[in-house]
Amino acid sequence: MKVSNPLTIIAIFAGVAESFATGALVLLPIETQQSFVYFVMFFPLVIVVTFFCILVKKPQVLYAPRGILEKHLCQERLFSYYE
Repeated sequence: MKVSNPLTIIAIFAGVAESFATGALVLLPIETQQSFVYFVMFFPLVIVVTFFCILVKKPQVLYAPRGILEKHLCQERLFSYYE
């Protein structure tokens, strides 16, 4: 399976982090579990919001040049970023 989409990579990371966090939850003391549950709930949300903020502000940093089929479009985007 080829994973080339940045959103797929972020989803895999969030899923793995969520799985490990849920597994670690049962090992924590009762006093700590409530704050850890909030962290486990809001961490994927923060990741997704950050991804879309970057996507809106600087979309060129998330995609490799080979992901763009037309070479001149890639060059225009790259050079406009550095101007």
